[in-house]
Amino acid sequence: MGELATRNLQLATPMAAPKTVAQYIAENEQWQEVIIALQDIIHRTDMVETIKWGMPTYTIDKKNVIGLAAFKKHVALWFHQGVFLADTHKKLVNAQEGTTKAMRHWRFTKLEEVAADEAIIYAYLEEAAQNQREGKEILPKRTPPKKKPLIIPPELQAVLDKNPELRERFDALKLTQKRNNCNFIVQAKRAETKQKRIERLIPLILAGKGIYE
Repeated sequence: MGELATRNLQLATPMAAPKTVAQYIAENEQWQEVIIALQDIIHRTDMVETIKWGMPTYTIDKKNVIGLAAFKKHVALWFHQGVFLADTHKKLVNAQEGTTKAMRHWRFTKLEEVAADEAIIYAYLEEAAQNQREGKEILPKRTPPKKKPLIIPPELQAVLDKNPELRERFDALKLTQKRNNCNFIVQAKRAETKQKRIERLIPLILAGKGIYE
């Protein structure tokens, strides 16, 4: 969903997310003039207007470039890959230093600020769009899924404890092989079946193989 969607921000919008940009503007009466002024500048670029996460979003080749959001005390232009902007006029802010990697935003508290910086805003928008065309982006890090601990069934553990060589060969197996061998035993319902499966596994383990090899 991206950094803007996941950050815990208090937007000036109601609980029910608007389905259109026009609805978003109508629901933020306090900031309508500022939003429309910024929207007019964005429309001069070739970015495509849509709505995502309940706020106006502007894309290039379906990639998010700009977000336009109304807050309680300001309106912000969110540059999804703002880290790549030159920011020669020092307008951009990192909302969470040390945490936010790519996104930067520019705040506006009144219409006059938009009018005064219209040319600079347009230049920043064009630079952001060009950066996206060139594929400049930092993707959010994804936390790798935690590996489940290997649980050796007690029947197999007892055999391994009595046979050091078998234990050494079992430890040398790949994790997937170990899991498959253990699951092969666990899936048996009867104690006799478990023992038969262990007997079947012993030569495979000694050969450095799993049950499905």
